[in-house]
Amino acid sequence: MIWTNMLKTIYTIYKDRKYLCWAIGGGFLYAAGFPLLGSTFYFFLGPTLGLVCLLAPLLSSKYHKYSVSSWCKAFLIFSLALYLLGLYWIPYTLKEFGAIPVPVNHILGTLFSIFLLPQFYFLLPLLFVLNKKLPLRERPLQWSIFLALTGALLELLVPQQFPIHLGHSWFVLAPFAGLAAYGGVGIFSAFSYFMVFFFLFSVRNKRTLGIIVAGFIIFLGLNIGLGHWQIKTRQLAPKQTMAIKIIQANIGNNLKISAEQGHADSLDNVLALYQGLSTNPIPRGPDLIIWPETAYPILISSAKIRSRAVTIPQVFRQVLQTSGAHILFGGYDQNTNHASYDFFESEYNTAFMLAPDFTLSSVYHKHQLIPFGEGLPFGAFNRPLSALLSNISFFAKGSEFPLFQLPKGTIFITAICYEILFPDFIRDYFASVSAYPHFIINLTNDSWYGDSAEPEQHLFLAKWRALEFGLHIIRSTNTCISVVIHPDGHESDRLAVGEVGNLDLKIDYSDQLPSFYARFGNFVLWILWGLMALFVLIKNLRQS
Repeated sequence: MIWTNMLKTIYTIYKDRKYLCWAIGGGFLYAAGFPLLGSTFYFFLGPTLGLVCLLAPLLSSKYHKYSVSSWCKAFLIFSLALYLLGLYWIPYTLKEFGAIPVPVNHILGTLFSIFLLPQFYFLLPLLFVLNKKLPLRERPLQWSIFLALTGALLELLVPQQFPIHLGHSWFVLAPFAGLAAYGGVGIFSAFSYFMVFFFLFSVRNKRTLGIIVAGFIIFLGLNIGLGHWQIKTRQLAPKQTMAIKIIQANIGNNLKISAEQGHADSLDNVLALYQGLSTNPIPRGPDLIIWPETAYPILISSAKIRSRAVTIPQVFRQVLQTSGAHILFGGYDQNTNHASYDFFESEYNTAFMLAPDFTLSSVYHKHQLIPFGEGLPFGAFNRPLSALLSNISFFAKGSEFPLFQLPKGTIFITAICYEILFPDFIRDYFASVSAYPHFIINLTNDSWYGDSAEPEQHLFLAKWRALEFGLHIIRSTNTCISVVIHPDGHESDRLAVGEVGNLDLKIDYSDQLPSFYARFGNFVLWILWGLMALFVLIKNLRQS
């Protein structure tokens, strides 16, 4: 009798709240569109089908059945499922990076799940209101296009820490994702949104499946055609070659922090490891040796080095003398516009480049700081909070966009850690330098995420910048995954998670003009959205 009643209760909950069950499945599917559990596997239609699962019950023929609270519950459950399967590494990061103890880190991780897709806080209310007030199903094509463009633009406009957009899983088309160089990942998100909305608004129409299949074929054909042309263009361009050595030392957090605190044994171990990896097995040959983010554990004053008040550290003198190469490395630079007694924003997370003649040729200070690790998003309250939260670094924010230059005219820019995830930031960098670079170097330290899916997800999202800008991305990480991403998206040999070693590679690159996306960004999406919004407005005015 008890079991019968329990089954009846479960069935009743499912029957009355089955939209929540669909939301759970949708969240899992959305997460499956990104690398899971440390593997490279992902289901490219996962996010699209996941959004269908979230919205299908809410936009069913009985669309007035569900209230605002039902939509909110469905989205919260959807976000929680996405977090549990895809971004489950957040609590570990809060513990390692922010020193937040168990179980508080898990509680905060669960709360953070509702902010994983902040663009939906604007898209879903808009969809709810339109669904209540307007006959969307009577004109499914125009409303699907309008909402698709709106959703794609919201992804790009709403601030996010770890952007996981609907279109990212279309990376499966690489090396033939040709539209990326014209509209970025936003074009792919817009197409996914279109398929979702058109299917939901016209699911009972016999022609719906045919239109979706035709649209898919056209979209696929455009990508393949443009991608093939881009590959041929790069093959015909005159090539230059650069030899690089990427270092991955796999320094654990405990050893890293101990070295940064000045403990002699830890410091010696870290520097000896980097020096050995930089000069073995081939002492000479590379044009550039690359160490990852915050590799050098001692505070440096670039201003004093340039004024020759101090010399460069001995470990770099030895590597430079042995290799004859330039060295690009991550470290900490002193903020000279800062009182010596105040530790708030007293240093920068920095990329330094040293030349073989022992001079400091270029310095880049990180612009995009990670909240709750490198600072706080609370403006004027950050300074008083810094006295209470000693585990947060509170870095100063960089403001300059240097162009790094090697012999023979080779030029590049750097992006530190998550900066590579934001295409608008990279575009701003390009707009601020005098010439279009030959490649981007991404210095990263993913040790804060453990043996989780985050390193593969971070790399997966970074690959889109290669497609969008047509450039190599050289990725040097502390613990995982060091690799070169080629302009068509494919990888070189890599150093895997937890592997200690170096990569000796040669990169063939050429002078080229900025891609359409590098010049104009989301111009295509904005133009299409403006035209569609005008069309919808005129259409509704005429009918009213």
